[in-house]
Amino acid sequence: EQTDAQNDNTNNPEQKFIKQMQTYYARILFFAFLTKDKVVSLDDVIEKINTNDSNKRIAKNLGLKLKVLQLLSTMNAFKLSDLDYKILNLNSLANDRTVEPLERAKVAITKFARLSTSEIQTPAIICKEMIDLISLKKYKKTITRGNKILDIASKSGEFATALYSKLYKHCDTNKLKNSIYSIPTSKIAYEFTRKIYEVLDLNVENIATGFTSYDLLKVKNGNCI
Repeated sequence: EQTDAQNDNTNNPEQKFIKQMQTYYARILFFAFLTKDKVVSLDDVIEKINTNDSNKRIAKNLGLKLKVLQLLSTMNAFKLSDLDYKILNLNSLANDRTVEPLERAKVAITKFARLSTSEIQTPAIICKEMIDLISLKKYKKTITRGNKILDIASKSGEFATALYSKLYKHCDTNKLKNSIYSIPTSKIAYEFTRKIYEVLDLNVENIATGFTSYDLLKVKNGNCI
């Protein structure tokens, strides 16, 4: 998996450093959105990052390091205040139980249209149009028979959300939650997809963990990953 910084071809050390910091800044906000814990500041992120297996997994998949976070906590007070404000807003949005799950998932997806230079979410309207190419009757038959529906390039569970939105009023809930599968495009995409699955109460075991969408490109001429 390549990070934004690795994808940057500039030879200017200053610009490269700025790019790296921008990437790290974004990953901190990702963590604030993805964690189940309440965090309202960078200090909270530092405190919570290693407190449980879930946070450790998220931090690892985002590429966050405690020592780097601690260094960033000494940044300019004005910039730190701005970061803390964004951390609070995103964390509150992700964990707002007063908002109906499907609506919360839809709003959450719009907050991060781009996960990296090569990972851009499919807009909700396009997801809906593609999902609607198959009739509701066929979807219902698929779910009823226990068959599966697979998204082979999930960024933030956008197709899973579109499927759920179309089917949750027409299908058995338990069958539906176990019928939607996703292969994320990266470790970061895995975390965002998992977050949406959790919000919608879909089965997170249906998200691929041992490989990504890009690994599928290696499957040629009968060769396995």
